[in-house]
Amino acid sequence: MQSPALLIFNLGTFEIVFIVFMILMFFGSESIPKIAQGLGKGIRQMRDAANEIKEDILESASNVDTEVKTHTKEIEESFKEDKDA
Repeated sequence: MQSPALLIFNLGTFEIVFIVFMILMFFGSESIPKIAQGLGKGIRQMRDAANEIKEDILESASNVDTEVKTHTKEIEESFKEDKDA
């Protein structure tokens, strides 16, 4: 059984071997570690950027929640004052 990642592309064993062979033919065995390292750095940078965006969104949502609660308290207090008067 193939891994779920390979099922997305519907790749069989022969196709994977062929792709690896073509990569070796085009780039050579000496440059493959450099390519893999570059891909790893790129993926890491994308993941870090996505995490930063996620943290920014959560922080701004938290700030909005705090502001809503503050304004809700103010409105409730003004209703209590009007009710008491």
